[in-house]
Amino acid sequence: MKSVPTLCGSISGSIGGLGVVMHNAAYQHLNLPYTYVSFQPSELEGAIGSMRTLGIRGMGVTMPYKNDVIQYLDSMDTSAKKYWSSQYHCQRRKSIGWL
Repeated sequence: MKSVPTLCGSISGSIGGLGVVMHNAAYQHLNLPYTYVSFQPSELEGAIGSMRTLGIRGMGVTMPYKNDVIQYLDSMDTSAKKYWSSQYHCQRRKSIGWL
């Protein structure tokens, strides 16, 4: 049976960049079966729905999506509630926002 990597990434205003290189280098260095990609979605609700459907493990969220993603989360931690902004969207069984 072929191993499939766990997919992580970012939803950002511009795709690619140092974050993708840095995350993938760290995963490789730690011998983790993860792959990090970045997305610049044209429609945020669809992107979050796709994340749930595809089982993407987690996504960093940058501007211009940090505030808008909140409406699609199942819950938020205290700091995200305080600042009404989410930095990280985690997919386990529920979508959770952290700052």
